[in-house]
Amino acid sequence: MQPVKRPVLKSLLSCLLFVASIQASLFAEMASSVKRFGVTWTFDKAYEVGTFANGDWWVLGPVTITEISPASVDDKNGNMINPPLNKNLSFDRRMQRNSFDAEANVATQLPLTVDKPASILSAISLEADTTKDNPQLDTIAILTVLMEKPAEGSFRPPYQGDDKTILGNKADLNYEILRKLEPVEGAPEDLVALAEKFDRPYIELKLGWTGRYTHPKSNQPAYGRELAHRLGYGLLALQLDVPDEQKEALFINLVQIGIDIYGAARLGGKWNADGGHNQGRKMPMLLAGLALNNQEILKYANAEEFMIFQEDQQTFYVEQKHIDTPRREIRGRPLHAYTPDMLGKPEWGIRNYHEPDRSGSNWGAYYRTVSGAPTITHVLVAHLMGVEEIWNHPPLFDYYDRYFEVESEPEVRKGKGTNGIQTFTLNMWNAYR
Repeated sequence: MQPVKRPVLKSLLSCLLFVASIQASLFAEMASSVKRFGVTWTFDKAYEVGTFANGDWWVLGPVTITEISPASVDDKNGNMINPPLNKNLSFDRRMQRNSFDAEANVATQLPLTVDKPASILSAISLEADTTKDNPQLDTIAILTVLMEKPAEGSFRPPYQGDDKTILGNKADLNYEILRKLEPVEGAPEDLVALAEKFDRPYIELKLGWTGRYTHPKSNQPAYGRELAHRLGYGLLALQLDVPDEQKEALFINLVQIGIDIYGAARLGGKWNADGGHNQGRKMPMLLAGLALNNQEILKYANAEEFMIFQEDQQTFYVEQKHIDTPRREIRGRPLHAYTPDMLGKPEWGIRNYHEPDRSGSNWGAYYRTVSGAPTITHVLVAHLMGVEEIWNHPPLFDYYDRYFEVESEPEVRKGKGTNGIQTFTLNMWNAYR
C-alpha cells in the first residue's frame, strides 16, 4: 500500500475538520437571540447557544438579556428565574388562587444580567380574560443559562430551584426497559406525531389542587385527570413494537417531564391525594430514573420512603382502624363503612393518607373513577416494565387488579367516558396483563 502523500493527508484533515465544524454548529452556535414556542429572548450581543435533547435552548453565561418578547405588560406575560415550589407566581396577575408577586417578574428588570446557572420561565398570557377553572396562560417556555457548555444531547436540568446539574444524555437512554408489544385496537398509529403532545414543559410549581391554574393551555391539560390520561397514553405507547427511532422523540419528551417532576420532588414536593388533581406524576419520574439509570431519581419512587404521590396515598389495605373510624360524607355523598369481612382488602380513598374518615367502601364513592380511570394506565405501564418492587406500594397494584375486574364489565362499572377505562388501556390490559 502506498503511503498517503502529505498534501492529500492535509486535504483529508481539512475536510474532516470542516465536517466536524458543521456538526458542531448544528449543536451550538453564536446568536444574539433565540426563540421557542413564541417567546424570544434577546441578548446584548452574540453568545454561544444550543439546544437540549428536547429542543429547549441553553445559553452560555454570564449573559445579559435585553428584551423578552412578548413584552410583559399590565402584569401579564410574566417571567421568573428558578421559581420555587408552592410560592406566589409572577406570570399573570389574573391567575386564580394565586397572590401575584410583581417583584419576581424579571421582565420588568431588563436589561438583566444572569451570572450563575438559572432557568428563565417566560409566559405568554391568554389575551381574553378567563373564568372559573380555565387557565390564564397559553404558554410557558424555558431558557436555561449555564456556565459550562453541556454535552450534545444533554437533557435540560429541572427548572425548579437553583440546582442546574445535567442529569443525563439521550445517548444514555436505555431502550431495553421498554417492551415491544404488538399494537391493539386504540393504539396510536404515529408515535412521532404523538411526541408533539409532550414537546412543551409540563409545569409543576404549585402541587395542590390550585396547580391547575398554573398549567398553560398549550403546554398541558389543566386538570389532573386529563393530564394523567395524556401521560398514560404516551407511556403505554412506548411499550409498542415499533422501531426505536420512532420512539425516540416520545421517549425523550417523557423522560424530560420525568426529570422535571423529580426536580420538584427533590425540593420536598408532594402531590397529595385530592380527588382527580394530582395523579399521573410518579410513573414519568420513574421512567426517567430507569431510562438514565439514575438512582437518585429512582429513590423518590420508593413509596415506603417517599409517600409523596397521590396514587400511593389513595390506596391501602383495609385495617381494623378503617373499620373503627366513622365515615364522614363528602359534599353530601354517602360513604359506606368498612366491615370485618373486608380486612386486608385492597381499597381506595379520596384523601385516605391524610383523611381516612373520607374513604368509603361503596364502589360509587366520590371520585373513585375520576381518579381510577387515568391511574390504571400508569399502573399497567408499571406492570409491563416490571417496576413493582421499585414502586414499593403493593396495595396500589392489588387494588387496580380489583378495579379492572369491576370497571371492565359494562354491566357494573361506574366510570364512563373520561371517567372510564380508555380503549387502548382496556385492550392492552386484556392482551398483556
